[in-house]
Amino acid sequence: MNISQKVLKGNCVSCGMCSSICPQNAITMEYKRTNGFFSPIISVDKCIDCGLCLKCCPTECTNSKSVMGVCLNVYLAHAVDEEIRKKATSGGVINTLVQFILSKNIVEAVLLVGHDANSPIEASAYIVTKDTVSLLAEQPREYTSRYVVVPIMERYKELIGKYKRIAVVGTPCQINSLQRVKKAGMKILSIGVTCSSGTSYLATQEYKHLMKATDSVMYYRGNGWPGYNSLYMGEESIENYHTGSLFERMFSSQIFKNPGCRKCSDHFAENADISFCDFWNAEEMSTEKIGNSCVIVRSKCGKRIFDDMISEGVVSVVRELEKKEVIKSQYGVLKAKKGNLKKKSGYTLFIWMIDIVRKTKVFRLFGLREYQKIAATYSKLCNKSSLDFKDDYID
Repeated sequence: MNISQKVLKGNCVSCGMCSSICPQNAITMEYKRTNGFFSPIISVDKCIDCGLCLKCCPTECTNSKSVMGVCLNVYLAHAVDEEIRKKATSGGVINTLVQFILSKNIVEAVLLVGHDANSPIEASAYIVTKDTVSLLAEQPREYTSRYVVVPIMERYKELIGKYKRIAVVGTPCQINSLQRVKKAGMKILSIGVTCSSGTSYLATQEYKHLMKATDSVMYYRGNGWPGYNSLYMGEESIENYHTGSLFERMFSSQIFKNPGCRKCSDHFAENADISFCDFWNAEEMSTEKIGNSCVIVRSKCGKRIFDDMISEGVVSVVRELEKKEVIKSQYGVLKAKKGNLKKKSGYTLFIWMIDIVRKTKVFRLFGLREYQKIAATYSKLCNKSSLDFKDDYID
């Protein structure tokens, strides 16, 4: 058996680790223009059915029975560098963390995602070293959140044998794939980014079409908080405030989400050393205009590094957060991923409907009004579901 079984069943999350771990180099990640995702393609002539690709697959991970996972400390913080803070998705702490661990020789290389105009999805995986880390300070918006699925772990194999200390910035499934492979003598710092589910590049293409800017360059967040969906066409640009925007409604409609992500229950990257997310708190959204990061410190290593960042003055802590505050700020997504949403009447019909819309490309007839209605329907389904984890202090 090999990873093709996952693909056929629609369970692939496009992390790319199977391509890295294959001893025969029999797996490549190919972009599918029909669905806007990368999928593993197996060379039958090379495959020896060793099963390593299945063993490393994060969809094999046991679902967590906790909402947030291990938390040593939880902070609301931001980068001290105002330019990085403003250009970032929310607070700029990840950008600052990457610069910090490379400048202090804590790691030799960092695997992360950034903008790439030559990629079919406008994003690629990058290996950043001390020699190239200055780009994060010079061009901070190039390394903000990309609302597409990049098979970042495909490049993990390039780190093996070359470096002894690395860091990986990834979504929960990408971080979880690291837990399932041998580290090849490397020390790995895992930096997690919360994820509701992977989004197809078709959403970006359709958004550009609706905005009459098909040849533009897309930036999903940044320029303040919660930021702007920005389309750049040379010296001209189209800027839409993220919250309530057409793209945000398209994202929330679930039409462009990866079906393989529906079984994932890890929202907060629970196996990371340190995790990050937006703090969708009502007061924060009404008062904060530049951006703060929610920082979840999980391991002793993560704590030591973040404490050093505070003491050296590269990040500023607004306040320490209680777990229940963070959970409430992500409550809708958590009910979908960890609650009983899938057991609710109407959910199966909703999923059937959006699958038809996606497969038949009926969404090409949609505008803001249609996406708003579908997103509202999904939100109502989530509101009817419940999430009961007393260990995580949900009131």
